[in-house]
This record gives sequence, C-alpha cells and structure tokens, in this order.
Amino acid sequence: QIGDLAEDEVFNANNLTSMLTTLSSLNMAEPLGKEAQPAYGLESPTARVQLEYKDDAGDLKTAELLIGALDPSNSYYAVHSTESPYYVYIAKYSLDRFVERTRADFLQQPPTPTPAP
Repeated sequence: QIGDLAEDEVFNANNLTSMLTTLSSLNMAEPLGKEAQPAYGLESPTARVQLEYKDDAGDLKTAELLIGALDPSNSYYAVHSTESPYYVYIAKYSLDRFVERTRADFLQQPPTPTPAP
C-alpha cells in the first residue's frame, strides 16, 4: 500500500507483485535459534516488511518480517518473523529487493519523451 500519492504519481503494481513473489519463496539458509542476539541487528533493522493477510478462517492478521544485519562473512541477513519464535539467516540475494528498494521503485516512471525530428 502506498499512501499520499501526488496527483501525477501512479502506483506500479508490477513491482509489488514481484516483491510478493519474492516474499513467498524465501528460503532459510541457516537457523540461528530462538534467542535474539545483538549481532543480528534487529533492534535497528535494515528493513521491515509489514503484511496484512487473511488466515484460513478469513480473519485479518498482521505479521512483520524484520531484516537485520548483513553478516559479511557469509552474505546472509539475520531475519525474524513475528509469526515464528526462530531467528534465521537468509541469503542476501533473496532480500536485496526489500533492503534496496524505495518508494520511488513502486511508482510508474513517466514515459521518456521522444525527441522531435
């Protein structure tokens, strides 16, 4: 969801669909355990993904995925979901979209004007 769109801004739904596809296929690289550690960097996460969804009974639920610090020794981010008691490592390439994209990435770019002959 993007709020406060300016009059000339248009939401790019394709980029959101791409993010949801990535989110639905995340794979754990390594378990870290059930206790948070300062080294995970989750007190000041690199990115925070908030989701609202309906469960099987149709009830509205909220979940949050916290993407913490990048471990440069293995290129894994520490990650924690509010839906799980576990902390895990997930490969950097799987999370780059969540870490690097900004609001502008979810807006359609205006067409490039064609120069007059």
